[in-house]
Amino acid sequence: MYHVDVWNTIGVAHDGKRVGPQRWHRDPADVQLLKVFLYFNDVDADNGAMQYVPHSRPGEKYGNLWRQDAPFDGARPPEEEFARAIPESEWESCAHPAGTLVFADTAGFHRGGWARTRNRVLATWAYSSPASRWPRPFLLDRDQVPEDLSPRARMALEIDAPAARRTRRRSAERAAA
Repeated sequence: MYHVDVWNTIGVAHDGKRVGPQRWHRDPADVQLLKVFLYFNDVDADNGAMQYVPHSRPGEKYGNLWRQDAPFDGARPPEEEFARAIPESEWESCAHPAGTLVFADTAGFHRGGWARTRNRVLATWAYSSPASRWPRPFLLDRDQVPEDLSPRARMALEIDAPAARRTRRRSAERAAA
């Protein structure tokens, strides 16, 4: 896990121009990502439902369009080109009632919607492999980790992963400097 957050997107009038994550993009952290969204209120087109393009992950039908290679600018295609390459009939809206969990591989194309009339409140968690391009923004205190964790739980927390050990070592070196 490399990201945890709670969002309260305020509903306001928009001028029609999409910015930042409201534009089509691929998250650059890894070639396979899992983001989980928990809706705390009903989410629809009026308060910012995310849109997703199925079959747009690397290796799939639309996976080779605007690859997510560094420096990641290619992962944010121009809106007009995107609409010509991937018809709107292929886009899915993640509009669902409160309490819904949405799972998405955000290495595929997605974008946030506009909260126009109501707030959108959700929690999000993001997971990537230990080979992720991004370092973990947090470290576990090994003294606080229960010894009886299952191997799967240890793997999910990257307790024994080489990348986690390198990150902890680098953090310790920076702290000592």
